[in-house]
Amino acid sequence: MLTRELPKLSLTPMTTFDASPPPVDRLRCMEVWGGNSPGEHELSRPGLDLWLSARASGPEGGGLHFVSSCASGRITRFLLADLVPGRGAFVDIAAKFRELLKKHVNRIQQGGCESGMRRVLEDSADQGGCGAVMMATYFAPNRRLTVCNAGHPPPLLYRAALREWSLFPASASADTKTTVDEPLLESGEYQRGSLQLGPDDRVLFYGESLLECRTSDGMPLSVAELLNRLRGLGPLDPQRQVAKLLADLEREHEDNLKQMDTTVILCKHAARRSTLRDNLLAPLRLMLPVGDKTRFSS
Repeated sequence: MLTRELPKLSLTPMTTFDASPPPVDRLRCMEVWGGNSPGEHELSRPGLDLWLSARASGPEGGGLHFVSSCASGRITRFLLADLVPGRGAFVDIAAKFRELLKKHVNRIQQGGCESGMRRVLEDSADQGGCGAVMMATYFAPNRRLTVCNAGHPPPLLYRAALREWSLFPASASADTKTTVDEPLLESGEYQRGSLQLGPDDRVLFYGESLLECRTSDGMPLSVAELLNRLRGLGPLDPQRQVAKLLADLEREHEDNLKQMDTTVILCKHAARRSTLRDNLLAPLRLMLPVGDKTRFSS
């Protein structure tokens, strides 16, 4: 998939999906983490826990994921992308997204990041590519999660107090099926939503590969059907919830999750504050370059 190495990125061997408990990855303040490497990961940040499952379908895949943390740890931002870049352009596009998150790592508002995201997609279109991107920013002090969706399937929201899954506000309708095989989106097609997370609330972000899946009778999986499956899983812990959902889809049809890279991020509200130490060190960290913990597999 890659034609040349991305600077400052270490290579890791490709792995397959595994339902075993993921390692707890260490994301420090003033760092960007992620890439396109397959694997199961758990990240803990002030106010938010994240579980990420990523797997590669082969050389044609273009899944990408990044998570960043600000100088104090109060701002967590993550990006999920399905890219169909022009020939040899994946590395350049991935690097631009990585640098974009570095540049805006300490900004609560994600408007500047959204503008940069659009420019990256424009660059991709100029090189004959297309893609879909989801960006989200969580600010721990007020528990607010802000989402910008550029062509991705709609995220799904679980309200713990109601014990109910639904579409994240401002998402497309449950009957809408998006596709990454679309030209650059117009500005009106960038959907935005923002809400406060309550105790133990969850939000599921996923790529187009889940909607490319087929049911046992050969019918395509819709967003509404995906919601029903999540409701049917019951009160599982987040990591088991993701693992069970993907495992069930794999068993249902032989081609499921094999046509495209698959990336799923489940985030859950956590009653955890930024530490006093991180708050005191934040001004010093602002004088340092943003750390790079991105990894790519070839």
